Amino acid sequence: MKNKEIIARAAVRAGVLTADQAEEMVERDEDIPFHTLQGWKLRGKYKLKKEEKGTEVKIWRKKEDGSGFYLAKAYLYSKDQVEKE
Repeated sequence: MKNKEIIARAAVRAGVLTADQAEEMVERDEDIPFHTLQGWKLRGKYKLKKEEKGTEVKIWRKKEDGSGFYLAKAYLYSKDQVEKE
């Protein structure tokens, strides 16, 4: 399973998207509005709102030596959980 599919499923579980919306976004290769804090910062100057908790997922990360990939724990946040700095 690719990261986009992992994130889409997590967005559905968290109530960010419906299953139909998530499926359509994956098929169209659209940006799913559910990101890590680093992902939100890449999209602008966002910070986490107080008291917000992320949705834990395991996503694929590239090994530092470039020899492959591994599953790493990450926390995802919806647009409602972040705010502009």
